[in-house]
Amino acid sequence: MKKSADPKKRITAQWLTRGSLTVEASVIVPVTVILAALLMVLFFYVHNRNWYQAAAAEVCLTGNSRYDTGVDAGEIARQKAVERADRQIMPASRPEIEVACGKSGTSASFSNQRFPAFQKFFHLSVRADVDKVAPVDALRLARAVKHTVEEGQGREEEDR
Repeated sequence: MKKSADPKKRITAQWLTRGSLTVEASVIVPVTVILAALLMVLFFYVHNRNWYQAAAAEVCLTGNSRYDTGVDAGEIARQKAVERADRQIMPASRPEIEVACGKSGTSASFSNQRFPAFQKFFHLSVRADVDKVAPVDALRLARAVKHTVEEGQGREEEDR
């Protein structure tokens, strides 16, 4: 092999033949793979949390809309919760579902373990409570407040 006259090229060639690049790669590649895997696990956890939060809100709205119709609103809401849990794209384990319907509103909760291998980490627990609003009572209250405010403004103008 011909020796190069340029000392920079000689140093570069020696550096490449020492094997330090292989040692650096043997550290960087596993760290990169582990970080990518942890990032994916985090994304799956956040996705499932958002999915079940939306499902809990939907179940509550279903229970509230059916409560006054005379059917068993709790059972309809529970069926909706099971349907939403079955439609989950990335299920881990079947969630525990709790639904309670009453006069004042509906509450729903989902609880499961996203990655069963990690017993203490990634435990998912989501709850939604939706109060039932009586629209007639709310409108009457709003009109009464408006009327009271208008009366107060009229009295202020008379006092001037």
